[in-house]
Amino acid sequence: APMLETRIGDFAELGAAAVEPLCEALGDPRPVVRRVAARALCRIGDTRALGPILRLLYAGDYWIGNVVFRTGQVLEIPGVREELLRLAAGGNRDERYWAIEALSHAEGDAEVCDRLQGLFRDESEDTAARCSALGALCEVRPDMVPQLVAEALRDPAIRRLSGYAWWIALKGGHMPPLDLCLAGFGRDVAANGRYMAGLLALRHGHAGIKALEDVLHSGSPAEQEAAAVALARKGHAAAFDVLAEALQRGGLGRKWGRIIIRVVVRNYAQRLVEWVETANPDLSKSPDLAWAAAQARLATGAATPADLVHTAPPTLQAHALRKLAAELGAGALPELRRCLAEGMPKKLAREAFWQM
Repeated sequence: APMLETRIGDFAELGAAAVEPLCEALGDPRPVVRRVAARALCRIGDTRALGPILRLLYAGDYWIGNVVFRTGQVLEIPGVREELLRLAAGGNRDERYWAIEALSHAEGDAEVCDRLQGLFRDESEDTAARCSALGALCEVRPDMVPQLVAEALRDPAIRRLSGYAWWIALKGGHMPPLDLCLAGFGRDVAANGRYMAGLLALRHGHAGIKALEDVLHSGSPAEQEAAAVALARKGHAAAFDVLAEALQRGGLGRKWGRIIIRVVVRNYAQRLVEWVETANPDLSKSPDLAWAAAQARLATGAATPADLVHTAPPTLQAHALRKLAAELGAGALPELRRCLAEGMPKKLAREAFWQM
């Protein structure tokens, strides 16, 4: 990397004389050549690079997208800003994404701000593009972030999608109104969004905890689960009961199930082990509960990786085999050979192959 930075600097110092050769280099089959040329052209900032640099949007090189567009370096080339505004308004999905990412670095640019606001607030637009515009607006106008986040969370389409608005609020240290946080507990909201909505509710202190407890006792099953996931961070006793019941009931969906399992094992591992031993549920009918119980036994020392290789569900058997190989190194070879020779379950045999 230091050598590449030196080369980029050398080309940039050549200035205008290097522009045409560098533009040609953008078509080189070697990725490193294209990448060095692209960054050098951004530093030089010559209008002749406008067309060639925009064609990188279609080169299928994600690295260039990350370094040249997502960092805003491409805006140093005259005319790029105007083309990106055009693509943000009417390009295809990928064009709009990279254009909006680059425009997020035009801080203080009134026209860019107006265009992004128009896109964000247009309910007829693609929701993913609106979310991208929201993220860019928060960079261009950091003073507006609380207002923008609240506005986004009032929009059902954005509230449901992928947790984007929730993440902006969470990472920025913002505290959306409590009613908006609670509105994110429905099963129609993406799993990560439901999780972050609970964390944001906790930022309201005593009022947030009280509201979460109300949901825990009177909300729908989905809302109770989301409230319990948040309250688990406080070691809330009743939250465990809700989460254990959800794991036993199943049907949580892959992502939400993993979130609940992680939260239970992190905050209630010993209690879960004791509950499973006392209640003796049929783990064969509750795969989520079986996974959580096995993870809790590992976390509390009630079981070792070697134990779980033989007794846990197939996916956790593979996880246990990875831990065993990490602990024993070559000493795990006899167990790896046994798993590979038996060939079943397939997940375990595949993991044995890779560990060997």
